[in-house]
Amino acid sequence: MAKSEVVMVAGIPVEAIRATVFYKQRWMLLLVDTSAACAKNPSVFDGTYLSWVTPRLLSPLVLHPTKFVDKQIKMGVEGRPLDEITATSRGYQLLVNSTAVKISIPFGAVGGYRKSHVIDNKYNQMYAIDLFLEHQWADDLWEVTQHRSFKPARSPYLPETPYVVNNTIPSEKGFTVTLGNFKPDVELKNLTINGVPLTLPEAQNRGVKISEVQHPNGTKDFVLKVPFNNPLVSAEYIGALIRRYTLNINYTLNIVPQNEPYFHPAAIVCDVKDVNLPDVKSFCTNRSVVFEVTPGNMDSSWELCIGSRPLPYTIAEPKITIELPLFSIGYIYEDISLRGLTVRVELNMRNVKTLQVEKQFVQRCPIPTRELLVCFPNGVVTVVAVTMEPIPVVEPSKTTLLDKTCKPKEFDSTRALFTFTVNTCGTRSKIVGNYLIYENEVVYTRALFPPNAPVITRDSEYRLTIRCRYPLNDTVKLLAERKAVPAPYSGSLQFYPYSSEQRGPKARDVLNLKARLARDVTFSQFYREFPVSKSGLEPLFLEVVLLHHQNLADHLILRDCWATETPELDATPQWDLVTDGCLVSGDSYKTRFHPVSASALTKSPHHLKRLEVQAQSVANHALWQQMYFHCLAVVCASEKAGVCNETCIAGDKRSARSVELADSVKGYISAGPVQIVPEGEVASVQAAGATPPLVPYIPVLGVAVGVLLLAVVVFAVKATRC
Repeated sequence: MAKSEVVMVAGIPVEAIRATVFYKQRWMLLLVDTSAACAKNPSVFDGTYLSWVTPRLLSPLVLHPTKFVDKQIKMGVEGRPLDEITATSRGYQLLVNSTAVKISIPFGAVGGYRKSHVIDNKYNQMYAIDLFLEHQWADDLWEVTQHRSFKPARSPYLPETPYVVNNTIPSEKGFTVTLGNFKPDVELKNLTINGVPLTLPEAQNRGVKISEVQHPNGTKDFVLKVPFNNPLVSAEYIGALIRRYTLNINYTLNIVPQNEPYFHPAAIVCDVKDVNLPDVKSFCTNRSVVFEVTPGNMDSSWELCIGSRPLPYTIAEPKITIELPLFSIGYIYEDISLRGLTVRVELNMRNVKTLQVEKQFVQRCPIPTRELLVCFPNGVVTVVAVTMEPIPVVEPSKTTLLDKTCKPKEFDSTRALFTFTVNTCGTRSKIVGNYLIYENEVVYTRALFPPNAPVITRDSEYRLTIRCRYPLNDTVKLLAERKAVPAPYSGSLQFYPYSSEQRGPKARDVLNLKARLARDVTFSQFYREFPVSKSGLEPLFLEVVLLHHQNLADHLILRDCWATETPELDATPQWDLVTDGCLVSGDSYKTRFHPVSASALTKSPHHLKRLEVQAQSVANHALWQQMYFHCLAVVCASEKAGVCNETCIAGDKRSARSVELADSVKGYISAGPVQIVPEGEVASVQAAGATPPLVPYIPVLGVAVGVLLLAVVVFAVKATRC
């Protein structure tokens, strides 16, 4: 029985087998010695070539190596030799030296095949080829010996990430997405588009075109085409008439014949300027304001509001008509006089997701009035009284309110106009049910004769009762939250942005700022007690610091800064100091930024901004009496360093910068008050020690209905600066 053995030849394991064959005839016995040898080493893959090495001289087959002479060496695949031209064109290499013969095949070369496999949901490929080597030689025993080797060579499984190519052309109004590069043993089974699972027939029925593209090298791609207006596509308005189309795809593929599933996600985004906003026409009638709204092409993204109050209407074909009778909620009374009533109504089109006003339509109307009573939310009452009904006629100029010192603001021959607040002019108040009712009267004081013992009068008696009702309890929807954080001797307000969609403890959702007034340009000492008294032409130094920052590479930007006489953010008048990062100087003041360098006290100069305000003239200027500083600060992320470093850019490019900073964290900060007094009076004011309360907190802590309504308006107006 033949036995095999493994011997080392030129460092390569070779398995050899020897056998003696006996042939017995009648008068003769024939013995034939046979032997065979094969290299047992596996193929090797170096990342580019799949190689196999065999000894040039197989010692188990050659008795006398010194007599060994090569005749011919050929290589091939699948048991067939290849000519040299064919092997070279395929990139095959046959290397022969004194001890070994080496065959090298490029990965993926023609003649072999690839096999797919999924490992941990990663697509892998293996390359295999059946090598053939034919070697002929001569020795001292045989004129020609032919030895053939058949060697299956295999590479390991290599991960290969499929490519996703976005071939979308916006003018074609649809997505074109290519997924490849797959081998023939991969098939597309299912799709999930924006969370909707679909089989291939279902996807095609819903307007998705799916095709396979075969390549000459045997690979294939899967191509998807989805129109922008397909209900499966997500569309979002991002501003500037641009609509963002999003296609989130999850491919389900299968490896055959072993049926191994494989999943590959892809997210495609395309921004197209194709939005047509609704068109609004408005006009006035004698007793109302009318808006006619013609739909656009993205109406589900908008809600209509009168001011900040949403309307229970949706924009629909062919158009909708909104009519607001006089004195409805949402009217803004710009002027009330005996000549008539000038009103303004603002119809806002608001993004339902961001609540940002995308477009505003304003209609102003002059409305003639005869009798009028307007009760404003801030407690101001305006009334027009007609005095011609009594006989004889009452003179309007001689009418008053309950407090005889409250006389008409305007009057003519038949009417008198009064404007007063509910806590003046003898106004009475009472609570009836859930309402607080304020009541006053327009009266006419008759002239009596004789003055010492009046018994007769020629004047008519006139009395007109005025009533205004305010709800005791009311619910107002706030779109953002404003917080005043008092700190002892800080003299500053801190504000935090609020989002109803992000309530978690994510650190970057809260912007913590601090504002301080420095004593001089060194910014080394700061005021601790307020109000601060400064002389008329003495510069003011404001420092804003980002506290508890999360990333040292983030930048703090003062986007807008302004000054007011009172602590409210939207108080009027206002004086702009910084607008969209650019310094603003008025006729009576100049502004400039001070650079901040790293030091022992300022380790992160990007988190600190310094602003100087220098008065040029203080004569008859309301700003230079008492003022508060306010700033809208933005944290610019480190990946937007290019935008962050541009402190002020040209006006025609600011809109692009605003879009890049739109998703940045923002917050408001205030400091003050600062009292401006003439030269020489600063010391006397400070010596007096008058320390009024920190009035910036009054609007937040007020309890009256009018104050609460005002606080809502204040923040809603200021929020539009974001």
